[in-house]
Amino acid sequence: MTGKAMKLMIGTVLKHNREQCGYNLKNLADKTGLSSSYISQIEHGKVSPSLSSLVKIADVLGTTIQGLFEEVSSQNERPVIRKDDRRLASSLDEGIHISFATNSVLSKIMEVAVVKLEVGAQTGDNAASYKRFGSQVMYVTKGKVEARLKSETFILEKGDSLNMNSDDPHSVKNIHTNESEVIFFVVPHHS
Repeated sequence: MTGKAMKLMIGTVLKHNREQCGYNLKNLADKTGLSSSYISQIEHGKVSPSLSSLVKIADVLGTTIQGLFEEVSSQNERPVIRKDDRRLASSLDEGIHISFATNSVLSKIMEVAVVKLEVGAQTGDNAASYKRFGSQVMYVTKGKVEARLKSETFILEKGDSLNMNSDDPHSVKNIHTNESEVIFFVVPHHS
C-alpha cells in the first residue's frame, strides 16, 4: 500500500469511527486537544497523523489503535497469526515499525503490539511522551532502550519489563547500537 493510500485509509476509518460515536469534528477536537482542522486534514488524507495523535483519538473513541482499523482488515480471524501476516501500523514516527500480534477479536480485551525501533528512534512527537489508555507492560525482547515514565527514566535491556498505568505519560527510545524490539501488552480500561 502506498503512503497516499495509507493516509486515505486512515482518514476514512477515523471519520467512520468518529461518526459512529456521534462526534462532529469540533467535539472530537475538544476531547483530544487536537485542532478540528488537523483532524479534518487526517480524515481527508492530507496529513499522516502522529502515533500520539492516533492514541488520543482512539482513547476518545473508546478503542485501541488496532481497533480503529479492524473493520478494514481482510485478515482471516484465525487463532494463529504468522509473523509475516501481522497487521501493521504505518510508520508514524520515523524509525518505528509496529505490528499487532492479536487478531481483532482478542484486541477488544487485550492488545499486543510488537514495536521495532531503529537506532536512535523514539516514540512520540519530537520525543515528547505520549499516552495510551488502560494498563500495560512493556517487555524488551531485543536491544537496549531508554523508557520514560512520568518524570523517571529507566534503562531496560533484553528480558526487562516496565509496568505502568497507561494514563501516565511515557515514551521509549532505542539507545542500542542495533535495532531494539519491545512488546507492549495493553489491557484497555472500559467505562
